[in-house]
Amino acid sequence: MARVKKLVLDILIPRELHIIELSMAIASVSGVEEVKATVQEVDERTSTLKVEVTGNGISYEKIYNTISHHGASLRSVDEVVIAG
Repeated sequence: MARVKKLVLDILIPRELHIIELSMAIASVSGVEEVKATVQEVDERTSTLKVEVTGNGISYEKIYNTISHHGASLRSVDEVVIAG
């Protein structure tokens, strides 16, 4: 069965949400082994992050729900790696 091994996400977060808090929340999702987050842009109210999520059997739905739960917005999925 095919499994998601890597996602590269473009995420918009409110300035009140710290990059570490969101990264740790994503890392706690089952199937996630590593999270790498980089700030791409900052303005008065928001920051844009590039987030690389790697693991074995990553659940896109759980990642999406975690991002939304923290008040952030998933802008795009920029890369996906699937293994069969």
